[in-house]
Amino acid sequence: WVITYEKIANIAKEYNAEKTFILQSSVSLEFAKELSEADMRLQLNMAMAFGINNIHYYCYSVPKGQYYYDYCIVDRENKPSVLYGYLQGLHKEIQSFSDVILSYEWDSVIGSNPVGFSSNMDMSHLLLENEFTDTKHFENILSSTDAIMSRFVSKKYGEAYMLVNYAQKDAAKNTVTLTFKDCGKIAVYGGKGFDGAPKIVELDAENKYRV
Repeated sequence: WVITYEKIANIAKEYNAEKTFILQSSVSLEFAKELSEADMRLQLNMAMAFGINNIHYYCYSVPKGQYYYDYCIVDRENKPSVLYGYLQGLHKEIQSFSDVILSYEWDSVIGSNPVGFSSNMDMSHLLLENEFTDTKHFENILSSTDAIMSRFVSKKYGEAYMLVNYAQKDAAKNTVTLTFKDCGKIAVYGGKGFDGAPKIVELDAENKYRV
């Protein structure tokens, strides 16, 4: 799915078109038996990492007949499902920094992995291009397991970067070190519980930031 996202993003960039991604919100049958809050956060963050303009869900309510899922965003009785609650909180997280990310244009994405190879097909593809070109302040990324990094650009504001943890196992243990150049501080947006105010972080003596 990430390979598909990248193809769509690059075509949209070439033709100056908007991007619409459809995220999974149907449970059972041909889809997953359960969707956790982490699953929904990954879908949303990955879509944003590829510069999404519009987000749709399949499905909001449970279709009748052949596609009779256990539940979608609302359940079979059209009452809010657990996904409804997840998305309320996740959309609030996104809205807290959406004005910032919308000030930039999506440029490109790279993968990061400590060994340069992943059993994840999406990651193996992204690892083929593991560095950005013509960056003003960013040098490199090192991660303890699979991670994705996107670059956004703006004539007014310069460059911005977004990280997505793509670890399939031990996700909480993924640590990332970013190295910058010609700058002493960075503004950090997003994350669980983010309220809209960026955290101004001073880089260490080697111009690194660890998260």
